[in-house]
Amino acid sequence: MSQHSYDVVIIGAGTAGQSAYNQVVKQTSNVLVVNAGPWDTTCARVGCMPSKLLIEAAKYAQASQHASEFGIANQTRIDAKAVMQRVQHLRDYFTGHAQAVVDQWPAEHKKQGKAHFIDATTLKVGEDTIYTKASIIATGSIPRVDPQWQQALKHKLLTSDTIFNLPALPKSMIVVGSGAIGIELAQALARLGVEVTLMGKGNNIGGLSNPDLRKLATALLTRELNYIDNSSIEQVYLEADQVVLHYHRSLPGQLNQHSGQAKAEYLLAAIGRESSLNTLGLDNIDARYQGIKGAVQHPLTMQLDNLPIFIAGDVSTTQALQHEAANAGRIAGINAAHYPEIKPFEPYTGLSIVFSQPQMATAGQSHQALTRANTPFACAEVSYRTQGRATIQDKNEGALQLYGCPQSHKLLGAELLVNDAEHLAHLLAWSIQQGLTIEQLLAMPFYHPVLEEGLRTALVRLRAQLPELAP
Repeated sequence: MSQHSYDVVIIGAGTAGQSAYNQVVKQTSNVLVVNAGPWDTTCARVGCMPSKLLIEAAKYAQASQHASEFGIANQTRIDAKAVMQRVQHLRDYFTGHAQAVVDQWPAEHKKQGKAHFIDATTLKVGEDTIYTKASIIATGSIPRVDPQWQQALKHKLLTSDTIFNLPALPKSMIVVGSGAIGIELAQALARLGVEVTLMGKGNNIGGLSNPDLRKLATALLTRELNYIDNSSIEQVYLEADQVVLHYHRSLPGQLNQHSGQAKAEYLLAAIGRESSLNTLGLDNIDARYQGIKGAVQHPLTMQLDNLPIFIAGDVSTTQALQHEAANAGRIAGINAAHYPEIKPFEPYTGLSIVFSQPQMATAGQSHQALTRANTPFACAEVSYRTQGRATIQDKNEGALQLYGCPQSHKLLGAELLVNDAEHLAHLLAWSIQQGLTIEQLLAMPFYHPVLEEGLRTALVRLRAQLPELAP
């Protein structure tokens, strides 16, 4: 048992924690990082990187299987073991880089263990008591798992934390959850020869909020999947080492209901993530902090109420976005190191991407966010069914929508369902963060033939809906 005092204690060594540490050590060397799990990042180990490795393999499989459309004849054979071996090899390469960053930190800056708050400036780590002037919570989130499913299915129940450890691609998979993680992995597995059944609570999938685009996305992305929508899970169990799932399907507005069952080698639970915020003893400071909803930080400073505590990363949000976690960690690190002097920082413009095919992306404010805030906006849509470059690529499907402000003519947001939306979404997010108007964007060069020409068409249509600006 020992006692120590620090200027700043950072709880968690993932993306947000590492970003915070980089800022804190610019001001003080009297810092401690307490970490209960691996000293790498969710992104590298179980998130962004391994999932994109699997998706990239699926992309090559899909291209090979459809090469005949370009007059190229070949025979595609998918090696179930080799696919996972590459995923795991490069996953380990990326986690090694994340680990190497932490390995360079002085040993006295690191402590393995789980931290609990005694009060706002006192923590307990094992038998040790730690005093701090300020602390940063960056403990992240974990996949949500139904305890009954876990008990019934044991190793046959997978999450995004465990699926990439499989020695080979399975023959079949039930994916429960049709959000970003569910649809990315379901589509990739299906394109790699896995028989996939996708279960969804509602009748739309993925990461778009505009009703028309959501319907289109659902139609396009479920062509390769056995998609069971409007479903609720009644029971799961193992039978002859196979997962058996009983479900109930209830269609909105219809009296007829349907019950059925699905069988597969594994079940992948993609039903969201849970914050670790309520495991840190914050309720010892204030009873309001018993749940994550009671402990929300200021979005421009990352500070929790007026306490010397800052929160960063997906511990405080349902979206696990690496770039947002890094930026939040940077802000939290600066303010914790200078506490009690705190300054607000402008947040990033919203940017989210689902790496399906076609990709789904949102830049700036979504249709739903604008509608809920009663923000006046004009909307323009362009279909990519006949877009030139998309047709050349044989990826002429989907659409994009732009949202503009009638008063200022500034671009407010965009939702995209097109091939390589990740690139268009970045251009649009940068433009929105710079406060560019529709006219300024239309004054930019657009090469031919490129996917961006569809964006130009949407900008022209959006401009036609906006009133003339007063001189």
